[in-house]
Amino acid sequence: MSTPFSPVNNTPRSMKSESGVESHPVTVSQSKKGMSKEEEEEIMKEVCSNNGISYNKITNGGDHSNNVDLLEIFFLGYPKMIGLNYFPNLHKLVIINQPALQKIEGLAHVPKLAELWICECDIKVKVSFIFQNITKLSRLKQLNLAENKIDKIGHTLDSNHKLEELNLSGNRISSLRDLTNLMRVPSLQSLSLKDPLYTPAPVSLLCNYATHVLYHLPHLTKLDTYDVAGKSMSEVAETTVMKKKMYYNMRIRTVYRNLAQVIAKMDSFQQQMLNFPHERLRSLISAMKEIERDEDNPVIEDTVDRITPSTGEMSEKQLNLQKLNTTPNYNSKIGAIKDRVKKWEKKCSEIEAFYKETVARFRESANTLVNRMVLELESGGNVRFEEGSPSDLWFTSCHDLVLSRFCAADFREHGIVGIKVRRIIRLHNRTLRHRFDEKLMSIVDDADGEYYISNRNLGYKKLLEYLFWMWDPSLPGGCNEPERILEEGFMDAENYMKLGRDGAVPLSNSLSLADRHRISHLIHKNRGKDIQEFCPFKYGQLVISKVYLGKNAKALDEKQIQQSSYSKLDAVYRPRKMCINHDKNIMNMDSNSCECSSRQCEWYIFNNDLVLPEYIVEFEYITKMRPKSPFADFNQVLLDYKDCTYPNPPHQENDKMVDSDVLSMEPQCKPRPRLIALTDELLLKITGQEELDHITVLNLHGNGLTKLKSLQPLRMLKRLIVSFNELTRLDELAHMGIEQLDASFNKIVTLEGIKSLHKLRMLDLSWNKLINTKDELSTLRKHTPNINTLDVRHNPWQKPDKLRLRIIGRLKSLTVLNGHSVTETESSSALRVAAGSRISQVSLLTHARTDHNKPRSLSLKLTAQVLSSISRNKPEKVGDHDTHWYSKITSLNLDDQYITKLSNMEKLEHLKFASFNNNDITKIEGLTNLVILDMFGNPVANDSDNYRLFVIYHLKTLKALDGSAIEAVEGNSARDMFGGRLTPDFVAEKLGHSNFLEVREMDLPSSGIRIVDLGPGDVFLNLRSINLEHNNLTSFSGLINLPNLRVLCLNHNRIECIMPKPKQPNKQKSTNNATNALRNGVDLYNNDMNLSPVLENLEVLHLGWGALQLNRLTGLKALFLQGNEIQKVEGLESLHDLRELVLDRNKIKNLNETSFINQWNLQELHMEENRLRDLTYFNCLENLHRLYLGSNRIQEVGELENLDHLQNLIEISVVNNPAWSFVKTARRHLHRPLLVFRLKNLMVIDGIPVTDEERAKADLYYMDQQWNQLPIIISKEIDLTWKFQPRYVTTIDGSILGTFEPSIANQGAADGSLPGIGQYKTQIPVKVTNMQLATSPLWNGSIFYDDATAQDNSQRGGGRRKSKQGNGENGMPAPLGRTNTMYQQPSTTGYGGFAYTTSGNRAQFFLNQIPYVAAQSSQTAEYVEWLTRYNINIEARMNNGRNNRK
Repeated sequence: MSTPFSPVNNTPRSMKSESGVESHPVTVSQSKKGMSKEEEEEIMKEVCSNNGISYNKITNGGDHSNNVDLLEIFFLGYPKMIGLNYFPNLHKLVIINQPALQKIEGLAHVPKLAELWICECDIKVKVSFIFQNITKLSRLKQLNLAENKIDKIGHTLDSNHKLEELNLSGNRISSLRDLTNLMRVPSLQSLSLKDPLYTPAPVSLLCNYATHVLYHLPHLTKLDTYDVAGKSMSEVAETTVMKKKMYYNMRIRTVYRNLAQVIAKMDSFQQQMLNFPHERLRSLISAMKEIERDEDNPVIEDTVDRITPSTGEMSEKQLNLQKLNTTPNYNSKIGAIKDRVKKWEKKCSEIEAFYKETVARFRESANTLVNRMVLELESGGNVRFEEGSPSDLWFTSCHDLVLSRFCAADFREHGIVGIKVRRIIRLHNRTLRHRFDEKLMSIVDDADGEYYISNRNLGYKKLLEYLFWMWDPSLPGGCNEPERILEEGFMDAENYMKLGRDGAVPLSNSLSLADRHRISHLIHKNRGKDIQEFCPFKYGQLVISKVYLGKNAKALDEKQIQQSSYSKLDAVYRPRKMCINHDKNIMNMDSNSCECSSRQCEWYIFNNDLVLPEYIVEFEYITKMRPKSPFADFNQVLLDYKDCTYPNPPHQENDKMVDSDVLSMEPQCKPRPRLIALTDELLLKITGQEELDHITVLNLHGNGLTKLKSLQPLRMLKRLIVSFNELTRLDELAHMGIEQLDASFNKIVTLEGIKSLHKLRMLDLSWNKLINTKDELSTLRKHTPNINTLDVRHNPWQKPDKLRLRIIGRLKSLTVLNGHSVTETESSSALRVAAGSRISQVSLLTHARTDHNKPRSLSLKLTAQVLSSISRNKPEKVGDHDTHWYSKITSLNLDDQYITKLSNMEKLEHLKFASFNNNDITKIEGLTNLVILDMFGNPVANDSDNYRLFVIYHLKTLKALDGSAIEAVEGNSARDMFGGRLTPDFVAEKLGHSNFLEVREMDLPSSGIRIVDLGPGDVFLNLRSINLEHNNLTSFSGLINLPNLRVLCLNHNRIECIMPKPKQPNKQKSTNNATNALRNGVDLYNNDMNLSPVLENLEVLHLGWGALQLNRLTGLKALFLQGNEIQKVEGLESLHDLRELVLDRNKIKNLNETSFINQWNLQELHMEENRLRDLTYFNCLENLHRLYLGSNRIQEVGELENLDHLQNLIEISVVNNPAWSFVKTARRHLHRPLLVFRLKNLMVIDGIPVTDEERAKADLYYMDQQWNQLPIIISKEIDLTWKFQPRYVTTIDGSILGTFEPSIANQGAADGSLPGIGQYKTQIPVKVTNMQLATSPLWNGSIFYDDATAQDNSQRGGGRRKSKQGNGENGMPAPLGRTNTMYQQPSTTGYGGFAYTTSGNRAQFFLNQIPYVAAQSSQTAEYVEWLTRYNINIEARMNNGRNNRK
């Protein structure tokens, strides 16, 4: 089938049918009137004929029509889209050059259409009407609408998800912002707005057109027939756009920063203005309450200067029972005081009202500036605002124009005498200028027109005029009209008529005429206010437009102004007199006020394209009288300027004599003593009652009370007045039956302690310091459910906006709030506010989106806000039991909802973009995988210290917070500040709940903890054991608040002190840690006996590889200080109960006489790997059972004689000392006989048990040395006075007959328990814990206290516990658990591991040292060989002795 038109090259071949007969076009007028059936039939026959289709076959319902997939219509005879119902399988439809075709219709009959061409037609009606059928073409892939009159795209193509090619060349689309709607067409690959075959669309001629399109549509492969598939072009576009966004974002932040600074200055200004009125109010209200107090509590005749409970009992006085209300001047004084109070309250209200009005004006100005910046960005710079200065020629001309068209006589009745131009901004709008020039040239270049060619340059410029326009607030959307006009231009005549106005653009050459609607509206609005400004329209904004007047004439009164009434004119005008008569109900102005009024007129331009806005003038009317507002001088501040001058508060006459005439009126209140505390006797004296149960009314006004604890016995108290005191809390009133409470004029900061005041009906909390709106309202709602009168004025609330509605919504029983009755309207509004303050399913379904990617948008709004405005992908809930829709939510925008708590956030697993700006959120919770979060305007963001770093640290995936990208430096700062903070939140995250009273044991080794902040001691009241090994702690700060802590392990930390000392300002910071200081001989403990003890219940402390002041830990029983740089053993004087001390791996050279002077209870001492050269000053350790001195520098064996006083010693280790470990002679092991001989209770030496045979031979050896007066090799002198206590009974040849076991031999050996700890075993089990940790809950250094038997008492180090055999069933070992598990550690680990040896079942330590492990096989063999030689020598010497005696 041949086609007369080839869509491939878009070139029409012929305008004739295949038969060669030229088609007859149908005129536009005919199409408008409609067509008969016969005309439609003729058109269809022509269409079928041109496409080679039999008309009879398709009308008879045959299958022939189902085979047609291509239809082309390009002759001038198709005024209406008809007959498409005959082609249900049509895939391609081409309609070319149909000027009569004005709308698209009938496409619902061709649902399979994949390619649609409607070009060179007259489609120009509403966008929604044009595309009403295109949206139903779900299979459409190619759409060509070139050369029509379409001016907007809008959302009409959102449903065409398969659309790949779009051609809109030759249309009237002129906005780059409108092109961003194509982002919702995901499959679009080719876009043409400047196709070479058609005229370009105006938008394609704008600057940055290609950059704008490529940024928003990165998947495009062709733009205006050019290949743009390469990544380089889209990357360049993205880079350019990002730079522009950064620039404008910086400018916008400057505006908001300046706004915040201005508001802060105004807050300070307001406070200074309110100081004196508040002072007067305090004095007057205090005087009034004093009179009420004298009425409630009769005055004592003989008063004293001051009464306190400590000054003794009050003497009995007669009470003056005469009340003030019986005096004749009582009511007069009360009435006068109330009048003065009302006066000052009105003064305060005026100041606050003027403050709010000025703040609102500044916020509006800031929003205007920001909107203009956003418009510049989103328009690609095609709309630009240029700030003018007096040096600019156009600024001067515009300034003079405004002054010349201002007539003071027109404003005489308003007290206006002049005008001040504050700023002038020049508007550069390429779109509007192109439209204006194009329309003007079309008129000027018309051959039939008046100004064609020869006289055009001289004639048309005379008809160009600059006229004024100002917005009319009474029109719908009038407040937004100025910003819309600057971008899109003025509305057309049709829209003005729909608003009930004349059908033309209203302009004026007079400022008074242009501003008359705004002035009238604001005057009418000001009349209903309690506080009125005499010039409410003082500040205004004027738009100056260039206008082509063309053919114009004076308007006729009897005709409505519209184009049809003046068909041959371009504009009409009304003189001032006609305007005033026409608007006499709006303004009553004198028509003969000035001679210039005859030149003033209002113009009406029929064609809005001939009006071009060019200048924006911000002005201020100058009035005769100074404005009432004290903040008037702030209006000179410009928010987009860095340097601004702020006004100073006006000087107020703080006359102390003000109101003195009222306060000095009779009757005068007698002076009373100022109470600072209360007793039962004092309460009885004040009230004149005999018993406390008889007191029902108590007035304690005007005292210095800080506590109300003494009021608890007043069970019948109904009315309490405690105003003008020093109260900060009301905790002491909990559970009382008070019905009326006046606590005004105090310093109350929280209502947390108020509990169970169910009878309270009236509560006055005005003039206090309440801040937290959410918490205080929650407390009142829970504990005062029946309250009906409440006053909370004059408190520094966090969110004062809509505070009244929020209070009404929370307290349902309220009838009077802040002195005003609660209306039904307020109640209904409060319910809506309360419903919106909770995150519910409805709010989530409304404000959430499911988009997975961040949108490409030039908008500087937050990501969640952008998605909320442009995306239509809302979550869908299938049924009532459907919960899967929560996981689909990726974006949530809940700004300005008064939300108090982030609830239901845990269900939003895939939430990435969230915005909660301007709410009442005090805590961030339930947010996990967020990428972008905005919390601006919440108490948590405004009042929390280091809020930004806190959020950055806890939300690891966060990339931007409050509109600012998170830098790597901020991440590092957050880790430095909050990383390693052991807080209740951290523990709750590990536990999965926050019931901290169940936590008995905490195991957090190697967690990077630097600071412990577990709150008050009652939070973790039952915590007994903490393991914080391998962390970065520097002090005990945060741990000293744990009252019941028994065991603390802090090995491998950086502990320097119990509590950090305050930094000295002039002290140079040291770069070395405490260990470096100890290397220089600094005393480790820094003993300060004046400090109070801490952690008094602490019994076991592991502090290896650290340093510390220990004098305050007076309850210690086990102390581990291995691996430090200790040089002196000092500062242990306060540790009287110490049982075990570990000082291994330090640098101790010697001891002094006070090193262990108070350690008489010490039972185990480790000093291995030090630098000891002598063994003096151990004589104080009389109860020592175990001593480990291996790897020191003892040079002489004789030093062991200094240990003679340690007669209770049962184990000692002295290996690796030069005196006996580094010689090859027989001296190598001679220290063993010496120790065995001198320390009779010794059972183990160097990890090898002492046998009975060895003890007998040592005794014989040294006895033989004494008998034969032989020189002693080992010792210089033997103490002959030493009393020999025979333990073995032997024969003369050395055979053993029997032994006597000392009583101490069985202590601490059989069960391996820590000496000194077992008898202090607590009965409170501490092994219970709910911590869910990655590693085993058993830790290297824990000690568990449970209800085991005495044979299974806890031990020192590494969580040692004897593994009892046969505890399980059938004598098998008990299963692993918290009560019977022994932590096994390989021998290569550091200090603290343990095991049980086979010899004596005693616990041994793994320290990579000989004393802590069983002897090696080679050492054992060497010792056995030496012992054999030693025995042979002994036997030989004994035989020689016998022979000699014989």
